[in-house]
Amino acid sequence: MRPHQASLPNNPGQHQQPALLTAIRRAEGPRWSERRRMEKFVGVCVVISGSVHGLVTQEHFQEWWGYGIFFLVAAVCLIGLGLALITDAIDPRYTPGDVHRLRRLMYISGAVGNISILALYVLTRTVGIPLGPVSGSVESVGAIDLVAKTTEVLAVAGLVLLLIKTRPVGD
Repeated sequence: MRPHQASLPNNPGQHQQPALLTAIRRAEGPRWSERRRMEKFVGVCVVISGSVHGLVTQEHFQEWWGYGIFFLVAAVCLIGLGLALITDAIDPRYTPGDVHRLRRLMYISGAVGNISILALYVLTRTVGIPLGPVSGSVESVGAIDLVAKTTEVLAVAGLVLLLIKTRPVGD
């Protein structure tokens, strides 16, 4: 023991902090130094897509209540996911349980949701609208559509990258 250490008072909290940091690191799972940057990028993409869906919600309610509900729910879910990614809502300091598993579940559900929206978009632009009063009619492609679809494709790519880079060791 060093001489200056012997004269320091015994601080019980001194040993708890490294233990807490170790527990947080263990809860975070595999480390990827760019995880937060990618989450923020994907979050911004998803918020943009959700905002576009929100902008056209009123127009779709005027066509049929079912279309309006779809766009409203899509907007709320997309913006919620985006904010969760941007703010690191699943933080080991505040979230009990397996944080790594919760994050991966968020990445998977976000990717599946965005892929579903993209697939429905392709369907409505090629085959036709699957249900409602204008069932079977093919929609045209609009400029605002391209903004939403571009951000959704980028979000899916980012979420897939997050899933690959944060995969548990041994998988």
